[in-house]
Amino acid sequence: MTEKTPGRGKAGRSTWQPPSTPGLSDLTKRTYTRGSYTFRTVPITGTLSKITVFGEAALEAAPEDQKRMLDYLLTGAEQVEDYAMGVCYDVVAFILALDGRLEVSTLRARNGQNWLSYFDFDSGTRWRGEPIPRASAVGFKRIREGHTEYFHAAVAVGGTMVRGVNATGITFGWPDEADLNERVGPDNPEIQVWYLPSS
Repeated sequence: MTEKTPGRGKAGRSTWQPPSTPGLSDLTKRTYTRGSYTFRTVPITGTLSKITVFGEAALEAAPEDQKRMLDYLLTGAEQVEDYAMGVCYDVVAFILALDGRLEVSTLRARNGQNWLSYFDFDSGTRWRGEPIPRASAVGFKRIREGHTEYFHAAVAVGGTMVRGVNATGITFGWPDEADLNERVGPDNPEIQVWYLPSS
């Protein structure tokens, strides 16, 4: 399996491209090197919905490797789509699982809009302009004519910055680090931001 070292392109984006996708048998037979770090994998049984083989290897990695992986993802040095596919809620769930706050069995059982009832953002903290703890799940709720609904989710990456997938006018893909103060604002009459603190 050919490996490439992560690099930085224009605007600080990673120029690293994933190697040819390994089979599950490759991942279970040896340690798995990704860029500058190595996962010590254990046998993987079955596959996870919305999770790539790289994501599966990450979820089976040693705790210290998972923390390093989480940091690479939150800083944008790695692209989350290499590890988790699907809609914004699936990606947020993967980040929570990688951070040890979500059981892999739960990750297997849900997808898409089904995550909203699990996240229950209304039980969290409403954002009013303060810094959000890193790796927190962030939900965006639309307020319209007395009706409210969550329409997007992202992950806090430091201060008031978030990353997420899908173009919503708030985040435009994982490489786009969005400032909530600029994209939404704490006093927006049409959108509320709620988050589930990481600690």
